[in-house]
Parts: sequence; structure tokens; C-alpha cells
Amino acid sequence: MTTIIKPVTLDKPVDSQIVNAVRYKTHIEMLSPDRTVTKNDTQLNIFKVKNFMIYQVPIYMGKPNTKNTEKETVTEVEITDSVTNYSYFIQKMGDKNAYYFQLGNIEQMQKDQDSKLLGNYIGNREAMFHGNNFVKISIEQVEADNVEIIRYVPKRKLDDSYCDSTYIYLKNTPNENIYSIAPKLEEVTGKTAIKAVMMFNDKKDALGQVIAPRRQIYIEISVHHLELPKSVLKMVEKVKSQNH
Repeated sequence: MTTIIKPVTLDKPVDSQIVNAVRYKTHIEMLSPDRTVTKNDTQLNIFKVKNFMIYQVPIYMGKPNTKNTEKETVTEVEITDSVTNYSYFIQKMGDKNAYYFQLGNIEQMQKDQDSKLLGNYIGNREAMFHGNNFVKISIEQVEADNVEIIRYVPKRKLDDSYCDSTYIYLKNTPNENIYSIAPKLEEVTGKTAIKAVMMFNDKKDALGQVIAPRRQIYIEISVHHLELPKSVLKMVEKVKSQNH
């Protein structure tokens, strides 16, 4: 069996504008069935146009790698760092729903009910670092970076999906950006959340053998001047028409 994969080509728009944007990066370390840790890094760009949030999700190049076995020819796909295109989520501020444009195709707009698909990329900010199950246990000042690090631990761990510690990095200045990873915390502290780290301690069995190594998940945001294709404004207008 032969699998042929054709990468999506990108026609870079010449009619684009440079605007302020937030880059949202995630690093996830997951436990594999063989008890090793696999790492996954992703990012997306976030723009704001009037009262609409635009989430630009990169689509990466797939590099085919063909292997011949005794029974068949197998083509595996290695994801490279080359961005071939973008998909977009557009959400009116205050609206629980988002609208999805796969590969930036304005003719194929899909309603993302309750922003569940978008949530796969940015998580649930309201529940991510807050709630009755979290207890603040320490605050560390890093004066050289003008950063404060708050450590939280859960009151109880219902299963292994609960991390052992969460660290929130706060810049000691108010957030003037278009996006926040911890809006409730920023509202209370008057500072800017720039990073969140969720740590999982290693787990051992009754004999003291490590059955789940130490791992982490982190999210961080940074501000950039990025190109926003003017064609995206047509997507905004299309979403705007759904809200009337």
C-alpha cells in the first residue's frame, strides 16, 4: 500500500498589515504507554480587530518518509517547522461561540458551539488556575526579571491528570495586551500573567520503581508585531453578519 501526501501550498498575501499580536505557546510532556515522555510544542497567534478576537492556527508541512517492508510500502509523515497555511477562529468578545475557517477558506465557515474546538488550543482560562481546589502556598520574587512566581497546589488529586504544583509567572506591571492566560488573577493582582507551568512529580510503585517520570506542561505568551492578512477582515465581517 502506498500513501501519497501532498503538502498544502501557501500563497502569502501581499495585502497584509502589521499589527500587534500575542503569541500563545504551549509545551506538553505526555506519558507514553512505554512510560517514556513525549514532547509536543505548539503555538498560535492572537489578534484583536475592534471587538473580535482572531486566533491564527498554523498548519505545518508534512514531510513524507517512505519505508519498504516485506509486506508493503509504508509512508510516515514527519511534521516540520515549515508553516504551509493557517486556519482561523474568530470570536466576538462576550460571545460563547466561535467561528472556524479551515485553511482560511471564507466559504466554509463552521460554527464552533460553545468554542469547544477553540478550547482544544487555548484551554479553559476561567478554570485553568483557579477554583476551590487550588491553594496558594508560596510567592517568590525574581527582582532581576521584575517577575513574581506564585505556586499553587491542589487540595486533592482525583486522578493522575491533576498536576502536583502550578507556577504562575506574573510581570509586575498591568496587562495592556489584548489577551490574558489568567484574567481573574490579573484582575486581583493588577499584574500580567506571562507564563504558567504545571508540574507532575515522578510516580513510583510499591517497590520504589519509577512508573511515571517527572514531566511538565507550560503555557507562555509574548507580544509581537505580525502580519495580519486583509482577507481575514472579510472573515470578521462574515462572523459579524451572524450576530445580527
